[in-house]
Parts: sequence; structure tokens; C-alpha cells
Amino acid sequence: MVGKLAKATVTQREARAGVSEVGFWHTGYMEHHEADFFGRFPHAPLSPEAPLVFPCPHCRRELPTPDALAHHVFDGHPFSRPLLLFRGRECGRARLTITDATVADDWTALECESALLNGRPLDPGSIGEELSNLRHTVATVELKGTASVETADLEFAIADPEDLESVDERLLELIRGQQLTMGSIQAFIAASEPYRSAGRYRDGIAIYLYGVLAREESPGSGLERHEYRDRFDEAVGLLHTFDRSPADAICGLVAFHFNQFDQAANRTQSPRVSWAATRLADLLSGEIPRSGTGPAPDRAGLDFVLSDACLEQVLSWTCLPLDGCSESVLDQMEDALDGLEPFDQFKVRLLCAEQASRLALADRGRAHANELRHNPLAAAWARAYVAGTKS
Repeated sequence: MVGKLAKATVTQREARAGVSEVGFWHTGYMEHHEADFFGRFPHAPLSPEAPLVFPCPHCRRELPTPDALAHHVFDGHPFSRPLLLFRGRECGRARLTITDATVADDWTALECESALLNGRPLDPGSIGEELSNLRHTVATVELKGTASVETADLEFAIADPEDLESVDERLLELIRGQQLTMGSIQAFIAASEPYRSAGRYRDGIAIYLYGVLAREESPGSGLERHEYRDRFDEAVGLLHTFDRSPADAICGLVAFHFNQFDQAANRTQSPRVSWAATRLADLLSGEIPRSGTGPAPDRAGLDFVLSDACLEQVLSWTCLPLDGCSESVLDQMEDALDGLEPFDQFKVRLLCAEQASRLALADRGRAHANELRHNPLAAAWARAYVAGTKS
């Protein structure tokens, strides 16, 4: 998507450039008629100043305000700015990290007359070939067009497949130890140190595991519970570009926890996480939710071994039938609410309300819906729920 161009500004003198100064003051008329002129028009109004205008640098059309000029340039000249595209996505000043190998056709330069790669002149037609050869470096690409120069900041952190496999093996060793502690995470990091090209991948996994310790309030983690959010966000930022099972599981679990249900359903290969996320999304959209029981946890599955205790409990509740057959489940969820993080409270209140509705416990269900009525994600559902349960 083409970014909005910066507003152009000019001084009043520059805006009026080109206006002839040859006119009345140079005719000699004032030399002979000055007294008569002022005598006949003692209160003559001053001539209004010419309005300030802002000319377009491309077509010279004059616009009345900087905002009008910016909109005109953006809408009227959408291809005047040089662009670097990576697999159809615009590369801008915000650094783009590339973690998998690319080919020349992944890169496209548009509206580019000349280019620099880390200060070295480059034929625009060879940009794709040059960038596809990079593996472990930071690259700055400058593209010069007819009217502007644009810069793309790229980081190439392409891991060797063998290194990625080795990091996964070290993670499997940690899992088999059946203990998640500061010591076991540090041992995982140390054992993965030789696989340097996969450092970003290893770090993403380790940071997520630190977040799990914080969320479970492990006394040896040195982290406050709320700090898990930053760790989860940072882990996904490092892992989301890797097509690896652990990265897939972690990104899916984090998306589910943060109530990003569409992302959770599409990102993860875990049938259970995908099923649970789809059920909650259907409830919120007013669709008939999935019936029956969701997939049982696979104790050998990564979504099970990498989730924390709270997330595992919420997943289990989400996968229970919505048939109103057991008030004890509703009691369990309500008893747990105070100890849950707000993101998990959201999911559990949604489930409580739906179970209460099926148990004909209208007052209990409305209480949960009312708690969610100011949440943008659940506001429409809450209004509909309350309206549908009023006697």
C-alpha cells in the first residue's frame, strides 16, 4: 500500500513566484497624478492580498491548503513515488526482517530510475537478484524516482535448516525433562548457542518460555506476573515468520490468549486451538456455535506441552459441550474468575453466559454479559444476549 506523502509547504513568496512585477508602479502615472489620486480616494480600501496557493510539484496544479495538496498528490499521482515490494508488500522505513530464503522474483522495484544498496550503485533491474543472495546482514536500499528518493530498511536473518532442526531437538530435550524453570530455559539457550544462524528462532522460543514462568508466578523467574504480556508479544514478533511447528504452536497459543480468535484459528496447526478459537468467534458474531465436544488435548502435542496451566484450563472449558447439562461446570468457571488475567476473564465470562443461558439461569448469564458490554469485541454480543434473556 502506497504510504501517504508528506505535506508540501512553501513560503508566501515562493507560492507567488512567477507573478509579474511590471505594472502600475512602473508606468510613471504616479509622478504626475499622485495628489489627484489620493485626493479623489481618501478612504480607498486596500487591495486584498492574493490567496496563498500550493502548487503540485508534478502537474503544477495550485491547491489552496497543504492538506489539499497532500491529498491531491496521494490520489492524483499514486505511482510517482519509487517503491520496493517484497512478495507484494511495500518495504518502508520500518525495518522488515526476512527469515526465510528468497528468490529474485520475490522483489520488485517500481517507479525507480536508479538505486543504491548499502551505498553501492545498483541497476534497478538487478535488485531482486542482489537481495536474494543476502543471508545474514542488514541492508539499506535507496530508490530514486522522478520526484523523490525512498529508503527501505531490511534485515536478513535467514537460518540454516540444519540449525533450525538442531534448535528443535534441544527444545524437545527440554520438554522431555518435564520441568520448566529458569535453569532449564538457560540450559536450552546454552545448548542452542552453536546454531548461530537460528539465534532469532531460539530467542523467540526462550522468551515465550520466560513469559510462561511469569504467568505461572514461578518464584525463581524474577518476573512480575504482568510482565508475561511483553514476553508473549516479543516472542511472537520473533517467531511469526518461521514456518516451524514450535513457532506455529506458540503464535497460535498467544493469539488465543489475547483473544485474537481469527488469527488463532488460521495460524495454528493445532486442531484443538483452532476449534476453540472458532467456537468463540462464532459466539461473538452471533452464529450458531460448534456443537458437541472439542478435540481432547494430545499430551504429546506442542499446544499442550507449551501452554501454561491457566491457558490449558481455559482451552478445556472452551471445548466442553454447550448443552447446559452441568451447573457444576458453571460454578467452577465462576469460582476461577477472580484469579484470571483480563484476557482469560473475557473468554470465561463469555462461556459462563452461554452455559447459564442453556441452564435457564438468566440472571447469572446477564451478569456476565453486562461485564462485557463495554468491551469492543463483545459489545454487540452482550447487547443481543441481554435483550434475548429479558423476561
